[in-house]
Amino acid sequence: MRKYLIISLILIGSISKAQRLTSHSYIGEKYNYSIKFGWFKVGKVTISSSNRFIYEGGKRYFDTKITAGTAGLGGIFTDFKGDFTTKIDATTYMPVSSYRNMKSSESDNRRTDYYTFNGDSVHIKTVRHKNNKIDERTLPYTTMYDTPTAIMQCRLLNLSNATPNQSLGKINVFWNKTVYPVSAKYAKKEETKHNGKKMYVHKVYLYLPESGFLKDKKPVTAWLSADGRNVPLRFEAYTRYGTIKCYLTDDL
Repeated sequence: MRKYLIISLILIGSISKAQRLTSHSYIGEKYNYSIKFGWFKVGKVTISSSNRFIYEGGKRYFDTKITAGTAGLGGIFTDFKGDFTTKIDATTYMPVSSYRNMKSSESDNRRTDYYTFNGDSVHIKTVRHKNNKIDERTLPYTTMYDTPTAIMQCRLLNLSNATPNQSLGKINVFWNKTVYPVSAKYAKKEETKHNGKKMYVHKVYLYLPESGFLKDKKPVTAWLSADGRNVPLRFEAYTRYGTIKCYLTDDL
């Protein structure tokens, strides 16, 4: 399962020190991505959000969902499919509940994590749906993210005045029983082509936890649209086995 963690984290940015963007609501969005290993397509990812806000107890929430699975050549080696659905606090952009359904030839992982923030700590209640087992833990962190909300932190970055080599801070990502630190550094603003159209992007380096999967501790490189929305356009991760590329297939 650790390799699925690394692939999920490839989609993650981090913000703790950078100024946030607040003018974009992220409601009703849907983006499709293709994953390549070398020259071969091995997977696909869709990231979407609910079409409207949810109001409960005077607070505002929305849902975001990541659907991932093998495709093309990747289907030869495994039949991985994963759904990540998170209820997000629309003020703090932190998770309220996070449902995960991951299936492959190796395992069947269905669980929901419930997050309760108490100032200087976070309480996480985990329900494993296969056997209805419940685990609870309190961790000494003021903030905590799952995969969808970690991606949201990347979208919230205000990079308009960022400078080369500027630290963009660090966030903590909860996966299974472990907290993983993810940090980021700004590289530069540059011009690129997306689906044949010229556009400006922000190039960012993402530093993921050490593992035997990534090559020589190299960061993941991310390119985000420089139009105020920070839509992830492309990611490249350098692994021991070759380069993984994840790129947006939709027009902006």
